[in-house]
Amino acid sequence: MKMLSGKGKILMSLTCLLYAMQSVIIAALVYTNGKIIEFATNGDVSKMGWAVAGAFGISLLSYLETAAAVYTRLAYLSNGEMTMKSKIMKNILRRPLQSFRGENDAFYLNLMSTDVTMYRTDYLGIFPYLFSSTFAIISSAYVLWTLHIWLLAAALAVAVIPMAAIKPFATIEKKLRGDYSAASEKYTNVLKETIEGYEVVRTGNSGDDFQARHDNASENRQKYFRKFNFVSEMSFETLMSVAGLSNIVWVLAAIWLYMGLLQPVCCSQPPTTLQAFQTHLQI
Repeated sequence: MKMLSGKGKILMSLTCLLYAMQSVIIAALVYTNGKIIEFATNGDVSKMGWAVAGAFGISLLSYLETAAAVYTRLAYLSNGEMTMKSKIMKNILRRPLQSFRGENDAFYLNLMSTDVTMYRTDYLGIFPYLFSSTFAIISSAYVLWTLHIWLLAAALAVAVIPMAAIKPFATIEKKLRGDYSAASEKYTNVLKETIEGYEVVRTGNSGDDFQARHDNASENRQKYFRKFNFVSEMSFETLMSVAGLSNIVWVLAAIWLYMGLLQPVCCSQPPTTLQAFQTHLQI
């Protein structure tokens, strides 16, 4: 967070707050939908009408809040990227000449492009979603607690599994991120040499050699690009797949509630509301 400017920190805080609010609004909407089903089942038309009106209002609020969250997130990421580039440039311009010449031009070009892009996407970009996930978990945990304390305990136990499952991916992803950055630097260097030496290439009839160098560097860069993104996406998919195990808790909750084996601990929560939460939150 030290790399963010004052404005960037404000934008990050606002973005995280808006993404957290998204989870709360979704939980409220799902709860309202569950109440609509409950009132319809009981034939309570008057209450159902108010619930439907509330659902429309919450849906509109959700749309407007999402628009604000997305716009703020883009502003936060843009500010973070500009701040990082400015600090890198400041550091470069203050380096001693001997130290500066210790790296080739491609190193600096890659630093200002590929590396900064990964910083924006893989570091700054995850914070809003962390806050959103945290509040989604809190909302879901509250619902489970209202049903039965043992359901909450079971859900928390299952939630540990996804974190353990993605740990091996984190180590591999860190290594591949460095490999991709190095491959991008080599490609940038070849591209720079080819463009700067265009006249020599044309007059010396060495176009085929430069073409081969470019294609090899490009292929190598894309190879690490595929590996890095494959591991990143599989890490996410593994998290989602393993987290789906917690749906078992919801299924058991629905079965036990229908069979009367569980009683809500703090309020009456009909199965229809539980099913609505299960369908929409997918925890």
